[in-house]
Amino acid sequence: MSIFSRKGNNDFFELLEESLNKEKDDITIENAATHSAPHALTAKEVLSDAGNNVSSTTEPASVNPLEALKSRMMHTNQTEPVSDDIDDVSKEELQEEIKPKEETATESLLEKCKAYTVDDTGRDVSNDRPPLYRLQSIAEILRSEGENAISDMSKKYNITFDDLGKNKTVDEDEEKADEKNNKITEETTIFDKMVADSVARDKEQDFVKTIADRGIEIKELDTSIPDISDIDTADMHPIAEDVEEISNTGTIRFTPIKDEKFDTNSISISSTTKPIDLSGEFFDNKRDEEPKNNTLLEETDFERYTEKNEYSDKSQNKKFLRKFSISKRNAFLQSVASFFILLIFALFLIPTVNYFILADTMVTSIIFAALLFIDILVNMGMFLSLKNLFNSKCSASATASIASLFSLGLAVCAVLTENSAYELLLLTAIMLFICSLSRFWKASANLASFRQISVNKPLTAIGLVTDSATAYAMAKNAVDGDALVAIPKKTDFVKDFVKHINYGSVVFGKLGAITVIANLLAIACGVVAYVYFDGIFASLTVASAISLTAALPTLFTIGTLPVFAAAKKLSKEKAMISGNTAAERIELANAAVVSSCDIFPSGSVTLQDIKVLSDNNFDDIIMRATSLTKAVNSTLYPIFQQIAKTNSTYKIPDSDTVKYEDRMGISGWVDNELLFIGNRTLMQAHEIDVPSIEVDRRILRNGYFPVYVANSNKACALIIIQYNPDETVVRKLRETTKLGITLLVENSDPNINEEMICDYLGLYDGSVKIMSNAGVHMFKTTAKYSEECSSPAAFSGSPLAFVSIINCASRVKKSNSLLTALYVILSVIGVLLFIYSTFSGTATQPITNIPLIYGAASAVVSYVLYLFKKP
Repeated sequence: MSIFSRKGNNDFFELLEESLNKEKDDITIENAATHSAPHALTAKEVLSDAGNNVSSTTEPASVNPLEALKSRMMHTNQTEPVSDDIDDVSKEELQEEIKPKEETATESLLEKCKAYTVDDTGRDVSNDRPPLYRLQSIAEILRSEGENAISDMSKKYNITFDDLGKNKTVDEDEEKADEKNNKITEETTIFDKMVADSVARDKEQDFVKTIADRGIEIKELDTSIPDISDIDTADMHPIAEDVEEISNTGTIRFTPIKDEKFDTNSISISSTTKPIDLSGEFFDNKRDEEPKNNTLLEETDFERYTEKNEYSDKSQNKKFLRKFSISKRNAFLQSVASFFILLIFALFLIPTVNYFILADTMVTSIIFAALLFIDILVNMGMFLSLKNLFNSKCSASATASIASLFSLGLAVCAVLTENSAYELLLLTAIMLFICSLSRFWKASANLASFRQISVNKPLTAIGLVTDSATAYAMAKNAVDGDALVAIPKKTDFVKDFVKHINYGSVVFGKLGAITVIANLLAIACGVVAYVYFDGIFASLTVASAISLTAALPTLFTIGTLPVFAAAKKLSKEKAMISGNTAAERIELANAAVVSSCDIFPSGSVTLQDIKVLSDNNFDDIIMRATSLTKAVNSTLYPIFQQIAKTNSTYKIPDSDTVKYEDRMGISGWVDNELLFIGNRTLMQAHEIDVPSIEVDRRILRNGYFPVYVANSNKACALIIIQYNPDETVVRKLRETTKLGITLLVENSDPNINEEMICDYLGLYDGSVKIMSNAGVHMFKTTAKYSEECSSPAAFSGSPLAFVSIINCASRVKKSNSLLTALYVILSVIGVLLFIYSTFSGTATQPITNIPLIYGAASAVVSYVLYLFKKP
């Protein structure tokens, strides 16, 4: 500590002050030392420090002034004054040393304040003082949060760190080794004691003997089976050399099981983990082999199904257009030819012509056989479907081809036996005409659908959200159970078109089995008829009748007539569904995403009045509002756009950071200025003054809605609008909600909510749900643009075509289900009716007019019922 510090030298300073006060008026600097106290410090002693070599006659310069002071104080009885030789130090030099140093012009403010920042020890606290606060990086903040969390957990739990021996020091290893040796020694001593006690124990108390005396069988321990305690240490599944070691990971092991011996308030934290190979425990060594069970789900079967001639690029547009056009033209020609042959057969129903049949049976039988043979040649393509007879891809053409062979055999037998088989041959002609017509329906639908996706403009594909988390975020609190959401997705090319139109099955994939069973029954009944009627002609008649009943005209409408009707309807809206499989997939959706602009398209929201609320530049406000509403595709955009076009200098500025505030309106920055468009609640939320609430009530009572436009500090305008729903939109949305599909609305209009939509469109409560901001974000992420995608349906026209596709898909599936049920019921009833009428009566020949009348009647009934479910 410095000698000039007052602390610890009070006596010295009291004497110095007393001397100065006594002599300050008449004593000069030269004789200050002679008049001071005997033991006072002289000027030379004060100036003689370790760094100054001032000569003195009394004491050498090396003597410490404090030591000199102490020596004089010890000899206070000494009468001789202490004289100091100050001749060597002039008056000017002393004054210069004592006088405080004058401040220079270049002295900084920090140097001026230095006298106030030096403590008693002479340390400048301004330099060493720590900062009041320190800026932290994000990594440090996260690290401190983690440390705080561990600190809080350590107050509740006993936390131990285990690095699996990775970071242990040698000392720790040695300590643990000593502990382990001591423990082993202690356990060995205890074990020896237990063995000694067991030997000394009386044999009558032997536990094994006691168990044996009770009649309990004791088996020897099989040492070939490892003990359960050895599982952790046994090398049952050695780790492969190419398995990458798991390191630099964190593991927290909790011990929730607790009894009287264990404590749950403990956590073990490890920074490393050991690699574990679970392949041997969960999988067999032959896990890569194909499973024995070849049963596959429909989804997997569809994904594995491939088409050799797939539409893969828009450069193939002309090729596939020509291909589908030729297919449609051939099917049309076949239908026309079959129709004329059917017309010739039908002419013999006229009484005068029918007399010709009775007059010359041989000639008419030859004519009928020739006509049937020509009809079969016209429809020769149906025999190609026989290759799929024994799999799920069996089509109605296979059933028709087998039935036509039975009929051809009957026609030949009629010529040989000079009998008439007119009724069954006429039914065969009807069957072949409907079969060729079904191929025309399918070819026409394929061509119409392909034309919709081969256009050179952007497409909107239909997709299904199968991810449960995404679907839940979009349909939260809207659908009971799991949601399967149909969404529109922008794209340029739709893949797998040919795959969708060709993949599919009729009668749920069981038509092959139905055809085989029906024809085996026809053969069996033919054998019985041969014995019962004693003739080959009767046998072929019964077999042909049952085979034709199994190929009722209703069968050929399944999967073709509904798709043809849907394609014809959707083509008007520039949309398409690629086949029955596509319709079935879309029909699975229980929710669909639509925009508020789809519900209220341009023209359905009209402007009624405008009130200017401030002296702002109204034209500039309208331009900014137009940009803001356009950015979120709001229903209010057409209104602001219409107003903005009245300005000759029409130019929309750029908008940025646009946000829809739920049920209140939109806000965002437009050309570096904040703008709000919404209802009264939005204005009040941002502390913007608006007119009295009575103004809003008066507007609402008149059937209109108020919309406020404001900048960052005041309301600029009040816009009064009206909503007029379009009847076409109302009809389509009502049909969609009746199918059990919930509408998930992407909304940016402050006046639109669930109650308002249901009220204006006449929908039942719960059929509409406004998506939250999180749901809208998930929807936009899932439905983002892609250059190409596989889709069962697509459109290039109005966004409302999305709803039309969903409605048509549901109608297609319901129509197919209806026609399938009618076919199965009518064919079974027809076969049983024919068998009963043939073998239960006293007729000498089978009654052939019953299958003809029944087949024609079933076709009419099926078509009439189909009209109620027509897409």
